[in-house]
Amino acid sequence: VCPILDRGEGNTFACCSLKQLSSLEMSLTLSKAVLVRCPSCAENFAHLHCINTCSPNQSQTVKVTEVMNITSNNRTREAVVGYQAFLSTTFTDASFQSCKNVRIPATGGFAIATMCGRYGAKLCNPQRWYDFQGDSSNGLAPLDIDFKLIKEGDTEGVPEGVIPYNGRALKCNETTPSGGQVCSCQDCQESCPSVPPLPLPPSPFSLFGTDGFLVVSIILLCLLIFAFLFYISVSCVLKSKKKEDEEKGKRKKKGKDQNSNDVTQQVVDPSEVTWADKNSLAAQAFLSSEFQRWGTLMATYEFWSEDLNRTASLKDVCFAPLNPSNPSLTDCAVNSLPQYFQNSVDNINAKVNMTELGVTKEVDWRDHLIYCLSPLSFKDITDLDMSCMADYGAPVFPFLAVGGYEDDYTNAEAFILTFSLNNFARGNPKFKVAMQWEKEFLKIVQEYKNSPDANFTFAYMAEQRSLEDEINRTTAEDIPIFMISYAVIFVYIAVALGEYSSWKRILVDSKFLVGLGGILVVACSVLASMGFYSWIGIPSSLVILQVVPFLVLAVGADNIFIFVLEYQRDVRRPGEKREEQIGRVLGNVAPSMLLCSLSESVCFFLALSTMPAVKSFALYAALAVLMDFILQMTAFVALLSLDARRQDNNHCELLCCVKVSTQRPNKPNEGFLLPFMRKYYAPVLLHRFTRIIVMLVFIFMLCGSLFLMFNVKVGLDQELAMPKGSYMLDYFHYLYKYFEVGVPVYFVTKRGFNFNTVEGMNGVCSSVGCDQFSLTQKIQYATNYPESYLAIPANSWVDDFIDWLNPGSKCCRLYTIGPNSGKFCPASQGLYCLRKCMATPPNGVLRPSVEKFNRFLPDFLGNRPDLQCPKSGLGAYDKAVVKDENGEII
Repeated sequence: VCPILDRGEGNTFACCSLKQLSSLEMSLTLSKAVLVRCPSCAENFAHLHCINTCSPNQSQTVKVTEVMNITSNNRTREAVVGYQAFLSTTFTDASFQSCKNVRIPATGGFAIATMCGRYGAKLCNPQRWYDFQGDSSNGLAPLDIDFKLIKEGDTEGVPEGVIPYNGRALKCNETTPSGGQVCSCQDCQESCPSVPPLPLPPSPFSLFGTDGFLVVSIILLCLLIFAFLFYISVSCVLKSKKKEDEEKGKRKKKGKDQNSNDVTQQVVDPSEVTWADKNSLAAQAFLSSEFQRWGTLMATYEFWSEDLNRTASLKDVCFAPLNPSNPSLTDCAVNSLPQYFQNSVDNINAKVNMTELGVTKEVDWRDHLIYCLSPLSFKDITDLDMSCMADYGAPVFPFLAVGGYEDDYTNAEAFILTFSLNNFARGNPKFKVAMQWEKEFLKIVQEYKNSPDANFTFAYMAEQRSLEDEINRTTAEDIPIFMISYAVIFVYIAVALGEYSSWKRILVDSKFLVGLGGILVVACSVLASMGFYSWIGIPSSLVILQVVPFLVLAVGADNIFIFVLEYQRDVRRPGEKREEQIGRVLGNVAPSMLLCSLSESVCFFLALSTMPAVKSFALYAALAVLMDFILQMTAFVALLSLDARRQDNNHCELLCCVKVSTQRPNKPNEGFLLPFMRKYYAPVLLHRFTRIIVMLVFIFMLCGSLFLMFNVKVGLDQELAMPKGSYMLDYFHYLYKYFEVGVPVYFVTKRGFNFNTVEGMNGVCSSVGCDQFSLTQKIQYATNYPESYLAIPANSWVDDFIDWLNPGSKCCRLYTIGPNSGKFCPASQGLYCLRKCMATPPNGVLRPSVEKFNRFLPDFLGNRPDLQCPKSGLGAYDKAVVKDENGEII
């Protein structure tokens, strides 16, 4: 118990009874459970209390301040219930430094946070640390100890005859006399190797003190404009010289002097330099070729489950970390502020009078909450004597209970209520029960939010179904948009492709059936793509449902116009059948349609990405475009042939039995758009000044796009996927505004890693004897750099398993008597558990053999944590370690 007092046989003296020594051993066992990761820290902690309790020279370092009479075995004796302990700051500071960085892997926090009262790890110092150890109201100290920390050489406040204890405290990077190794880097900064600093992020690209991409874009813009203007100038000079040479040749033929002063006119209109008539087809060809309260309610709410064939409630689906096999409502992990009071109204309303430093005051829920929020504590030290633990037996992390604070939790502006449900597989019958519970939850909170009794602002979501429900609602709301867009394109195709020559032939010349057929072809191609990929198991996504129909509609409508307009403008040759004409026209336009569709489809197939949403979108879009082309080359061609036969026979479109007498004009009708483009748009666009302006504008847009391309922010905000008015928008708003903790991050190993070997354990652990660059050590190093976005080291089940096996604690013991002799015995069984699972290692580094690793791991994962053994694995790690049917960790 106290190796510090061992002076060898015949020279070892102690000033304590065997009962006191046993009590001291029990107290030290509790502390070792959390400090054993750092042997020098645990040794220093035991050093102090051994000196105070059993040192033969304790009269030189302590002063009794309070005694009381106790009666035992009909004898009344005085017992010490309070004393002052005088310690040198040299010893206390060194002890504190050796322990302040020791961590608890299960929580990621510091062990000292639970041993410093209301101050927590951040505000803890040696005096506050020792004050907590000497405060009997903490539920651990057997009596009150007033620790006086005296600077070396200082005699003020030191009673006569008292010598402040000034023993040597071990540093955390020192080995212990009992054989303990130096503490690991995670628990001792002095043990950390020299980690090279991260390379500085590349500085933003800059030129001349400004954004480099902007400068490059401006330079490129100037160069392109200069090159274009230079080209224009050279072209004008060459054309002018050519015209001058032509004029000289003409004058020679006419016998005129080359130096005559004839006035010449420069021809600007290209049509005027041709020998063709302005209205002739030759002139047109030249132009064409040259210019183109509810928290409580939800806990007790019951509903009928068809899957369970009985009434279900929260306890059927909740995450119950400490009683997963048969949970009750109080076993469910519900994190909230009321959990600091075990969800008891009586505890919240409790009030007592408390005297401290001669002042009596009333303490109530405020004092209890302030104490429980600051550190990770299991019990307050007020006279309320209430637990800080949740009613399901685990601590409540303040950052999961409150939000909207800077550093002090008591300044929080929001509180958080979280119901944790089991993440059942979709094939599990309880998955539907959990989904049904979330549905009822959303129904209740929505009704409460809309009721006049809701006098505060709150937001909510159900993790499993809220996003899915809202996305489905978005898709459902988009259906009218799809229908409207397809209807508009249908009307546009029907009207724009019609060859209207007179009012009597409107129903004959219209193209409603062609438009409807084209829309159905597009819709069928989209459905075919979705059906095929659903059949082979590639899931769809919101992007697919919202984008692919419009994408294929644009491509399909374009091909429809190309094909139909080409047929309408074509003149049937003498003796040529209608089918032959359609085939000839199709031979002219099909290559363009094929290249267009094939290039788009190939581009989408080439756009396969590792990102599932992008990959599925590319696959769906590629096949939809390809199917659209195939249907257009088959079904739509047949439809156009039938429609052409109807039009040739002068039958009405919607009333096929009605025939009109007005004949179709022989000259093809060009419609409105073609003459407009030919007579107005093309001449303006092809004007020499317009062409210069167009080129300059496009050069500017090109350079501007190149610059803006480097400023595009990567990422997609979740709220962009939500419909307007969604309750999820409020949730995301308050999440970003008030939530002060990041998302959980999991580091997962795959099958094949041998955890049960010494090398395997050393490769992932972070305690004594582990590799300096093990997995968890690397994560620890990463927490020192803000760029990693890691706030605390990773929780490591291997570390806690090793500490749980440590014979210095009472976590892993075996029954010595009874029918269970030789089997695992929980620490709560006391005297029945005297045999240790592991022997003390000679080198101070505990590592179980393969046989003991496999034997005791299930016991560790099934052992419920308590004060005697806080590092048990039930709740913290039982779901984190997955085994196959052969017991291999996968």
